[in-house]
Amino acid sequence: MIPIFDKNTQTSMAGRRFLGNGKMAYTCNLTYGNFAEGGKFHVFGEYAHPENGKTYMLKTSCGSGGWQIYSSQDANPAPLKFGMYNEFFYNLDECQFMFRDERPHKVYIGSNMAEGYRSLCVWSDTQLGSTEAVGKYNDFAALQTILRKDGSPLQISLVAAESLSVATESTASIAVNTEDIDASANFRFYLGSQRREPSAFDFNRKESVTQGYATGTVVSNNQEFQNVVLSVEGIDSAMSLSWIDQSDKAPIWFNIGAGSVKDAEIITDPEQAEPEPDVKPWKALQAAIDAGAQKIRLVKSGETPPSGYAAVYTDENGVVRAESDDTFLHIAAGKNVTPDLNGNTIHRNLDVSTPDGNAVKIEGALTLEDSAGAALSKAATTTISTRMAAASLSATAERSVSPAALSPTIPRL
Repeated sequence: MIPIFDKNTQTSMAGRRFLGNGKMAYTCNLTYGNFAEGGKFHVFGEYAHPENGKTYMLKTSCGSGGWQIYSSQDANPAPLKFGMYNEFFYNLDECQFMFRDERPHKVYIGSNMAEGYRSLCVWSDTQLGSTEAVGKYNDFAALQTILRKDGSPLQISLVAAESLSVATESTASIAVNTEDIDASANFRFYLGSQRREPSAFDFNRKESVTQGYATGTVVSNNQEFQNVVLSVEGIDSAMSLSWIDQSDKAPIWFNIGAGSVKDAEIITDPEQAEPEPDVKPWKALQAAIDAGAQKIRLVKSGETPPSGYAAVYTDENGVVRAESDDTFLHIAAGKNVTPDLNGNTIHRNLDVSTPDGNAVKIEGALTLEDSAGAALSKAATTTISTRMAAASLSATAERSVSPAALSPTIPRL
């Protein structure tokens, strides 16, 4: 337990005890009830000032307000405005806090809602330390969302600068990262003024963008939401994270990091926001088939498939190539899969007869498409008309699959 009290903390925080790992610290008041009675926690992070040589514990929320938790028994709760929260309760079975040695500037928070509760929101009137610690942007820091390739949020960052684009590695910052969120998750986030718009259980959407706001398209619950505020600059801002229509048995995790841009692991380049997973393309294609994806598009790094398609990333040459330990692609009974080659190639990478050397074994249904059209003109292709329409498959770099084999299993080479 460590006490936190210096010029960086307001009087209301004096004397409180925090649990910490030397870089991050938290304290909480999570008794059952409403905002006035509990339901909030505080997070601080160590920040070494690059000019004055002092080290501060940066607060991440304004005053004694902290990060506030709200839950609802409604699977689709109505948005709440600032000032309505005192009447809104939260109810959790469990809330966990933990640190990880490999990422010392982060606190991981996991919540289990009580039985019968379906939606959860975490809200904060965000603030970055004090004026002494970070300068004039401590309460007017730039707030920005980085999206994954599938359109879901990966990180919300707060930097003590005019904008994220001018922040440096030593700029004071806060990073909020969602855990296990993708385009299928029923998840909302809010960025905006702390007082003017609904800020819990909904996006902040603006048909006409005012000064200081930037908008874009976000994918949630496999639906596109237009005109979502993705960044705000130059205002006293707030943010919220909301999980909608969840199971009360599934834990909800996110993490908060604070410190410099480098220490808090702020993502500054959207193009590098989501590194490609270290999964070979052939295995990734089989995994997408096994997961039940009906529409799959082969894409190169940096491309994004349209809504409704699962992405499988090719190598830099546009090839999904089997490795030496791979076997045929298996379309199991009951699966109905339509991969879109998108100008790319599926390559079995064999030039001699090999047991289980099929390119594809079809027990369900497979239709190969090519929205780009290019792959169908390559020499190493075949068209099979029984269970597959206009199928383009490369078995080897030199030879085509024999078109005489009109069976659910493509012949071995």
